[in-house]
Amino acid sequence: ILVVSLTSILLGLSDPSAVEIVGWGLTLEPGSRGQWVLQVTLGLFVGSASVFGWTPVMPDMMEKAAKQVADRRGISMQAATAIVSPAVSSLFNAGAAIGEAVGPIGGGMLMARIGFAGTYVLLGLVFLIYGLALVMVPWSRSTEPHLPYRLPAATRLRTAVS
Repeated sequence: ILVVSLTSILLGLSDPSAVEIVGWGLTLEPGSRGQWVLQVTLGLFVGSASVFGWTPVMPDMMEKAAKQVADRRGISMQAATAIVSPAVSSLFNAGAAIGEAVGPIGGGMLMARIGFAGTYVLLGLVFLIYGLALVMVPWSRSTEPHLPYRLPAATRLRTAVS
């Protein structure tokens, strides 16, 4: 999240209109090789950081839900995982779909209101605050091993496809 926030801020500041909108910007000539290289590099960082942040979410959700069901019902983790798998997969996919719809709509509205530079800097600051809050809150750190290492391959495949 911190990588996404910092690259988002830098991407916003690389826009030529950043000086007018934000009050400060990187002084790169519009369309120059330097601006292009910086924006492509930052785009690669944002994409890579998003993948590393997004990938562990589903297994973590599955593990937490299965542990709760196993504790409440007194059953094995494998049986609990089979019970919660459809619901957790549905929740995960619904959240992803809603985010894929709301994100472009909200981003488009922000772009129309405060421009490219302002939108990227604002979102970068939001991500930065969120990332710092996650680092500072002690209950956000899990010491338990993640679920995929304890599931049989058939269960992992079913949850990945769902």
